[in-house]
Amino acid sequence: MIWPIVALLAFFGFRVLTGNGVIAQAIRTARAMNTAMAAYRMGDYDTALQKAEGLKGTSTTAEYCFFRGSVLHHLGRFDEAEASLRQGLPLEEDPRQKALVYNSLASVLMDQWNMPVKRLISTDLQEE
Repeated sequence: MIWPIVALLAFFGFRVLTGNGVIAQAIRTARAMNTAMAAYRMGDYDTALQKAEGLKGTSTTAEYCFFRGSVLHHLGRFDEAEASLRQGLPLEEDPRQKALVYNSLASVLMDQWNMPVKRLISTDLQEE
C-alpha cells in the first residue's frame, strides 16, 4: 500500500527537479529576478533590462512595470520609462508602493523636461 504513495512522490519530485514542475518554474523566475536585480545594483542597466524583459511572460505586473521603468530611466530612455511606469500605476494596489511609482514618474518627467535645457546649455558652451 505504501508503494503507490512512494511512486507518486518520486514522480512529482522528479518533475520538480527536472524543471517541469511549478516549483522549478518559480525557482527559475526567482533566480532570473535576482540576476536582474544584481545587474541593476551594479549599474549594468542593459543586462538588467534584458533579464527583466525575459521575465515578462504573458502577464504584466506592477512590479515588472516599476522595475522596467526604473531601468529605462537610468538608461536615459525617458519616453519608454514614462510609458512603463504609467502602465503599472493602475496595477498597483498598495498605496505606499503607488506613491513610489508616482515619485519615480515625477523624476522621469523632470528629466524629460530638463533634457532640452541641458542640450541648449551644452550647445551654448561649445560655441564659446
